[in-house]
Amino acid sequence: MQSLRTDVANKKAAVHCSMQQLHELRRAHWDAEAALAHARVRLVETKDALKAAEEYHVALSTSFEFSRRAYHGACLQALPLDVLRHLFDFVRTEHIPEQPQQFGFSSYDIARKAIPFRLAAVCRRWQSVAFSQPSLWSYISAGSRHWTQADLDSVVLLLRRSASADLEIVLRLNDATEGSLAFFEAAIMQTAAHFGRARKVEVELPVECSPSELLHALRRPTPSLTHLSLDAMDWNCSDRSCLPLAPRLTTLDLAWPSFSLPPRHFFPSLTTLRIWNETPLNVVISTLHRCAPTLKTLFFRLSQGDIDDSMAEVRPPVTLPFLETLELVGFLPGTQLLDLPALRRLVIAADVGIEGLLPIIERVRGTVTELTLFATTDGTGIGVASLPLLARLDQIDSLEIIRRTGLENDYRVPDGFFKHIAETTPPMWPRLSRIIIENIVRSEWGDSSMGPGRNLDEEILLLVQGRNPPLQGLRGTNAAGQQQAARLQEVRVRCTGFGWLQQTIDGLLAQ
Repeated sequence: MQSLRTDVANKKAAVHCSMQQLHELRRAHWDAEAALAHARVRLVETKDALKAAEEYHVALSTSFEFSRRAYHGACLQALPLDVLRHLFDFVRTEHIPEQPQQFGFSSYDIARKAIPFRLAAVCRRWQSVAFSQPSLWSYISAGSRHWTQADLDSVVLLLRRSASADLEIVLRLNDATEGSLAFFEAAIMQTAAHFGRARKVEVELPVECSPSELLHALRRPTPSLTHLSLDAMDWNCSDRSCLPLAPRLTTLDLAWPSFSLPPRHFFPSLTTLRIWNETPLNVVISTLHRCAPTLKTLFFRLSQGDIDDSMAEVRPPVTLPFLETLELVGFLPGTQLLDLPALRRLVIAADVGIEGLLPIIERVRGTVTELTLFATTDGTGIGVASLPLLARLDQIDSLEIIRRTGLENDYRVPDGFFKHIAETTPPMWPRLSRIIIENIVRSEWGDSSMGPGRNLDEEILLLVQGRNPPLQGLRGTNAAGQQQAARLQEVRVRCTGFGWLQQTIDGLLAQ
């Protein structure tokens, strides 16, 4: 009986506790339902407010953009016409490329040609200013692959809108089909009438062109011409003396196997002459005599087959008193006929024969302070065997090893190249203080005479460390009292994948 009483009491207490917990849970459930209902109401209100805010923001942003454009438009409309013309001129001149190192490199620049059309399309005021600014339309060019009626029409339009402004004419044709050739010759005839105001002319004449009309066009007076590039390498024409009279011409690029100058024809302002094709020596020497008083930069390629016949006909050595830069490519006999008292920079291509370097090096070793080495078209660089001969240029303080603009292959440096410069005793080029290395790769072949090849980066670091040792004792002499090479002041390696090397070199130079 007592146990039943105890069981009833315990269960009664449990029921009471459960009832209390049930009331609390119901109250919490009611509170949660009320909060959920309130939250749902709040959610709907927030959604409506968010949608209204987004619509307002879009409308405000649209209004702001409209006002901003209107403000900018008003500012542009308020610009004085002379300021607007200066802005147009700035945009135009910003797209003028530097003088190319490779013939025909600046053949066609579609972005530059589009500049005046884009400016004229902004608004009617800009269009009016653009049409009244002839210099904006002075770049006369068209595509070089296949000429069409549209190309010819664009040339005619640009010639008309350029009015009396100085012209830059770039006309080339690579695909000489029948229809394309007709449009190209028509463009030549149209531009020839305006050669009198041409400042720069680059023309490529296909072999299929009609010589007589083109020769007549090229003979027109060109009093404003400063740069002429004529590519007629495949042109077979007996009349070769068609270069115009150009008193202001400063740069002449010729790719013409057998050009010649008319009697008493000279260019009194010419400073740069580049003859890109193989040319007989007598023609080169005759041309140099005409240009000697003003020439500062010279590049030419001699014809090996005609050299013997030409040597007997050449005049005495020609003196180029102001020539500062000479580029040597291909066959070299005949360079001993050049007297270059002021030569400062020597550019040597890898296809130059070693045996032909000695005469010219002996003549200029006392004045040349800058040496530039170029690779051949396939990327082959100057061999290690050439370095002892180049070491005779003992006044060199600047060395550049670069790939010529327009070539696709990187400069392939042979094994041991920089190692030879670093370890030669006495030091090779003791005054060397500046090295520029661009677009180079390690050669696949080595020079067995130099022993096992090193990695290209290791050789460059070896050279830098050898020329810039820690400063100790008497500066300028080594432990044996011998004269040391000058310390390197600038070394630039501009090659893909060599970023870490440049940082390491900068650290060595800063010590």
